[in-house]
Amino acid sequence: MISDLRYPPDDSRHAVARVYELDDTEVEVVWLRDLPLATRYGSALAVLDDVQRMLSVSRATRPVPIPHLPPPPA
Repeated sequence: MISDLRYPPDDSRHAVARVYELDDTEVEVVWLRDLPLATRYGSALAVLDDVQRMLSVSRATRPVPIPHLPPPPA
């Protein structure tokens, strides 16, 4: 089980994923949050690395400027 310790145990965001060992070189992940990550990895540590990388990246960016143009002539 991978847990996000920023949230208390009774918060639904606390549980991130369940990791199941298929064999010595492969694990399968059931994501409990909507994360765009793989479902198979070489190890549980690789899953944890991906989760940490995904959750540590700031998604806040500056807004993309949209040019305001007059409507095209009819």
